[in-house]
Amino acid sequence: MRFTGTVCKGLGEGAGYVRKYNPSFRKALGAEFFPGTLNLRTDDPVALPGGVEVRPEAPGLLPVRCYPATINGEVRGYVVEPRIRKNGERVVELLCEEDLRARFHLKEGDEVTCESA
Repeated sequence: MRFTGTVCKGLGEGAGYVRKYNPSFRKALGAEFFPGTLNLRTDDPVALPGGVEVRPEAPGLLPVRCYPATINGEVRGYVVEPRIRKNGERVVELLCEEDLRARFHLKEGDEVTCESA
């Protein structure tokens, strides 16, 4: 599935959560990620098939579902879907080993295309 979204500001909580989940991401996905997510606002909710459920080791955290994706046709990463979506149904969060904003020189409102693997 291919979708496009525009970069939007998040709640500022992604970095902390990624740090807490990174040990579990390493076990389940074989990688640790840049501390933060890239948020994309889409026209419609994105529903991806399959994915990998990541169960955190840290107490008090809920499982998340991760879907492999190629970002802007160049970088491999994941769409991460938290159990509780504080940003709403039309915001997709991306995980990557590198800072996607820096890699693609992104600012609010720029378009990003993802293709799920």
